[in-house]
Amino acid sequence: MVAELRISVVIATLNRPASLANCLKSLEEQIVAPYEVIVVADGELTNEVQKTIDSVKNNNRLNVVQVNNGRRMGAPYSKNRGSDAATGDIVAFVDDDITLAPDWTIQIIRGYEEHKDAVGVGGIISMQEVYFHNKFYNLFTKYRERLLRKKRGRMSFIGMPYLSLVTPVDGLLEVDFLHGGNMSFRRDVLASHKLDESVGVRDEFDLCVRLSLREKRKLIYNSRAVACHHHNPVGGLALWGSERLYRDFKDHIPYLLKNFNLKYLRLAAFAITVFGYSIITLKPKYNWAIVEGLQLHRNRKSAEMPSAVWRSIERAK
Repeated sequence: MVAELRISVVIATLNRPASLANCLKSLEEQIVAPYEVIVVADGELTNEVQKTIDSVKNNNRLNVVQVNNGRRMGAPYSKNRGSDAATGDIVAFVDDDITLAPDWTIQIIRGYEEHKDAVGVGGIISMQEVYFHNKFYNLFTKYRERLLRKKRGRMSFIGMPYLSLVTPVDGLLEVDFLHGGNMSFRRDVLASHKLDESVGVRDEFDLCVRLSLREKRKLIYNSRAVACHHHNPVGGLALWGSERLYRDFKDHIPYLLKNFNLKYLRLAAFAITVFGYSIITLKPKYNWAIVEGLQLHRNRKSAEMPSAVWRSIERAK
């Protein structure tokens, strides 16, 4: 029975009250309500965000738990604090700028019901609102889908997905990774496997690879667990455009060197890939991200301090 497993939903948010309101509304409309919703406010708590949270608390449709960081510590730190506060059987991480289909909780639980040994279940991220108008992106996506469809959900040699989890599949699929904005794990697993706060925007890949590739534990992708992404460049916990891509390349280095064997061969292949992309896009600055990433890795290895403190120092540079 799907309702036997209790889902705690963790939402890390940073000054996006309108997006957060829509996300919470979609949770209110779930056919099977989540056991609890933990909203972690990163950075300074604004009046607008507090009013959004209070309005949901007051209507008694959701059991809302609020956690305040007090200062900006980043998404991985916020998610870890949320999972520490969770009391459900399953802890799901949801971004504050998405909305969820009404049967989302049912579909997440279905993954655990049909795969009793699964430690994590995630769903699809619908990106059409952002990219539907981009003909080049649509053509590129279709080409990749045809060429790499048998590699869906798998990590490549350079530690990146062959295909993102943004298209439907038949049934449930065992995968190497889940999408950070729509993923869940058994709470007992998160008790011993925290998100690494020092690897930046690669925190979700890092956690998934540790579980799936290093420990050979099962992750399940259920494309019927639908989350719709609503691009909001204001506030939030993420960067966008070339700035986000630069951060992706930089943070990829410590994640790659931490989690894979033949790491320097993989690093060389990744650097060549970035070099080729920088030529195509006429953005040579992306090559500097590799240099910064290596420095980031050296600092991470030598820093004898909590990763959240280390990351806050890195952001302040």
